[in-house]
Amino acid sequence: MSDSLTFEAWYDRTADFEHDGLRQSYTDTGGDGAVILLLHGYPTWSYDWVDVIPALSDKNRVIAPDWLGYGLSDKPHRHIPVDEQIDRLRIMLGDLAVDRFHLVAHDYGATCAQEILSRPALAARVKSLTLMNGGLIFSAYRPTRTQKLLLTPLGPLLTWLFSAERLRSKMDAVRGRKLTDNQFAALWRGASHNDGVRKSHLLQRYILERREHWPRWETALRNYRGPVQLIWGPVDPVSGAHVLAPLRRLIPRATVVELDGIGHFVPDEAPDAVGQAIRTFVGKETPYG
Repeated sequence: MSDSLTFEAWYDRTADFEHDGLRQSYTDTGGDGAVILLLHGYPTWSYDWVDVIPALSDKNRVIAPDWLGYGLSDKPHRHIPVDEQIDRLRIMLGDLAVDRFHLVAHDYGATCAQEILSRPALAARVKSLTLMNGGLIFSAYRPTRTQKLLLTPLGPLLTWLFSAERLRSKMDAVRGRKLTDNQFAALWRGASHNDGVRKSHLLQRYILERREHWPRWETALRNYRGPVQLIWGPVDPVSGAHVLAPLRRLIPRATVVELDGIGHFVPDEAPDAVGQAIRTFVGKETPYG
């Protein structure tokens, strides 16, 4: 993770979107270029993109929100359904005067991208789609034992065992490149903000939504007609090569960038490769210069 942009510097760049009494944090680089919308995954936050954004923001406007319940956003003591997240995102984009955008999404963010694509009016605004490791093919997705336990009645109790050291160990187990101290310090500040770690069992319920909505979401992904890119970490035990293979069959026309030795947390495991891949792909649709 970049030493040149600290947590404090990132915090100073954030702004707030308020709707229905709840505050959501986001960063917006501004500018008049094409909009690139970056959607983070679970259990992280928009700071995942800190070292990806510089490759994109010179000629584009880059927007990276924290989902409600994540990062610096409010964390209500309830599950926030995916459709509610997208309802809020749609309103946020309206407030920011964003019409069409390039959509880039990882993990939970990729599930939210499927909900975007399932709504014809929103899907029509997506100029291109870049997806990274996530449970996009429900039958192939392999949640960890901890994720499964969080969905049981023991979930609320389990969150009280989530020390910083334990969370770091669990995350390293699905990575190809271990977290650096700086990376984890920033991740922990976002995850623990507003007592977020104690609400992990509520966030985890998106897995139950995948179980319910996967036919609709996979159909929406297959039916999307715009350019698609898959940037994938194959050594991820949750959604690595075993998810990429059926995903390529679902979207055979997709451009695929497979990153050797990279695991689940692609944006901060390989930010230079991710930034370049997105820049090149978006540039085909919106030329630089």
